Amino acid sequence: MAYKLRIGGTNDFVSVIDPWDKRSYPPGRVDVVSGWDNPSAIIFDSLEAAHKAADKVADIEGFHTSVEKHISAEEINNVGRSMVGGL
Repeated sequence: MAYKLRIGGTNDFVSVIDPWDKRSYPPGRVDVVSGWDNPSAIIFDSLEAAHKAADKVADIEGFHTSVEKHISAEEINNVGRSMVGGL
């Protein structure tokens, strides 16, 4: 299963987490992109990694995030095919 970090209550997803960005004060940078299917959003391979990243986002920006399951277009198509095949 794969996961994304969504900024709470929005359609925005984390695309960059840079805890060492010195151009920011205090150091650290979080960028976001709009859209559930935006390819620039970071995809985490495990729930544990997503939760660690969510903690880092909170440390840097204070954003409340929610960990969302990422479902690929291929997985959606497979579900659609199995539903149609079962009719």
